[in-house]
Amino acid sequence: MTIGTGGEDVNNLTELIEVLSDCSQELSASAQTGNSITENTADNVTEMAASIQQISASSQQVSGLAQQAAAQTELGSDNLSTAIMQMEKINSSIEEGVTLINQLNIDAPRGKPNVDSSFLETSLLST
Repeated sequence: MTIGTGGEDVNNLTELIEVLSDCSQELSASAQTGNSITENTADNVTEMAASIQQISASSQQVSGLAQQAAAQTELGSDNLSTAIMQMEKINSSIEEGVTLINQLNIDAPRGKPNVDSSFLETSLLST
């Protein structure tokens, strides 16, 4: 574009103004698109932050429940151990009782046992 005289300069200036106007409109549209993208990104970041907070709260709740389950499992294990020890004591007592009954039968006069030990062994050991 060269600067000439009169009407030609006005035409060139008019074309230049139109080009600048078009560029300005494109720049404005690009800026609006950029603003829209920035707003969407900000909204997405806000949503992600809320989701992360929910996940954190859920994780804390799960951790608490896991600790409760562990404590209850330990208590159950202790109770089971106690029950096993008590059953072993009962079994030992029954065995002692059977031994004493058998000893009584050995010491009893022949032909008349004091106690039917086979009946007692079967009934005591089956419980």
